[in-house]
Amino acid sequence: MRKKKLIALGLAVTMLAGCLTGCGNEDGNGSSDSSAAESSSSADAAGDSSSPEQSDANNGSFTYAGEGPITDETGKSLTILAQTSNYTNVDIASAEIVKTVVAASGVDVEWQLVDYNNYTDSVKPMLTTGSVEADIILLPDQDTNQTYLKSGLFVALDEYFDEMPNYTKWLDENPVLKAQLTAQDGHIYYVPVIKVGKDYGPL
Repeated sequence: MRKKKLIALGLAVTMLAGCLTGCGNEDGNGSSDSSAAESSSSADAAGDSSSPEQSDANNGSFTYAGEGPITDETGKSLTILAQTSNYTNVDIASAEIVKTVVAASGVDVEWQLVDYNNYTDSVKPMLTTGSVEADIILLPDQDTNQTYLKSGLFVALDEYFDEMPNYTKWLDENPVLKAQLTAQDGHIYYVPVIKVGKDYGPL
């Protein structure tokens, strides 16, 4: 459903914003890592041709204003496919910063966590064959040949920039990274992963 797709996009960007404000290097700035990215799957939206404006008109007067919650509907959930932490004493799903961002979003998250050391080998075949049903996916590589994009699994985020003020502002403030995130077809599909600096410690 398009509604679920928009919620997935909102949560992906909300989580990015949480990383940007929650982690930084010694100078207080986070840096982007284009070696991995999060994207939202369009599998649930196949066959739904309604526009975002139509969805808004059908769903009442709620408008996302750039901070949580990202929906006024209760009982909404999303699935996130990601890797476990490379720290053995850290559980991504129960890390305080992650729980805080998820709670603020107003959406329940169902985690599909794959072992850090086996993530690439496990997830690449899933993406290649299209046998993945997560709403938000941590990509196992840079998708340099844009194989995943050409598969039609992912949503073009720029088509929803009116719904994503924080992410749009961040891209405008980082034109070099925006250019790196722009695919050959001119669309932006990914939210970059943010590298943390030396002051980072597992939660």
